[in-house]
Amino acid sequence: MFAEQEFFIGVQDCGNGGLIKNRAFLENMSDTATVHGNLVGETIEALAQKQLAWVITHWKLQVLSRVKYTDTITVRTWSRKYNPAFADRDYSVFDAQGKMIAKATSVWMILNTRRNFPQRIGPELMDVYRSEPDEVSFPGFAFENVTQLKPDFVSTVPFTVPRSMIDYNRHVHNSAYLDIALEALPEELDDTSFDNVEITYKRELKPGQRLSLRYGLIGDKRYVFIFSEDLSVLHTVIKLY
Repeated sequence: MFAEQEFFIGVQDCGNGGLIKNRAFLENMSDTATVHGNLVGETIEALAQKQLAWVITHWKLQVLSRVKYTDTITVRTWSRKYNPAFADRDYSVFDAQGKMIAKATSVWMILNTRRNFPQRIGPELMDVYRSEPDEVSFPGFAFENVTQLKPDFVSTVPFTVPRSMIDYNRHVHNSAYLDIALEALPEELDDTSFDNVEITYKRELKPGQRLSLRYGLIGDKRYVFIFSEDLSVLHTVIKLY
């Protein structure tokens, strides 16, 4: 089953040259996933009554071309496959003429909100989404094991999580991590629109947390590692290229 939603691109969604930012792509994709849940009766409220919530663990976004403010886009999403621990969801984004301008894949787990612990994913939860296992945005792709990466770190920036980044789950919203990453990048990259983004979420961020943002390189790929202030906990890794 596919779900679609159309979005108007406002000035707040755009960056350099008036073109859509990566954060806006992720926001619109997340909203379309919510639309899919609403269509099958698994609304945020319905899940909350079961003391459940979907939590994202990975994003991969590839931008093929960018629209500008006042344009419209259509985001299509579908559940692709799942196992007892994780569920995969893919996306395609089209401009007003029907041309694909971006695609993405994501990995989710279901959290028992009472115990704050992952819950088993089974057909009783997933059958309603009517998965499309043959529709694959990135055939053969697998996310890196970020704990094994050893970038050449070139800078470290302190950062405190502001309350303005917190969503209804009381932690930093998944797309806001791109804003955090921007604080770690060299200023000469401020106007760079990275067309490939991969995010691995290891540990949630909450308001007031003090962090160390470490920027480094592996070949031509740029990485931002989000650590706790004392570097003892790795929260997130963002790969940009």
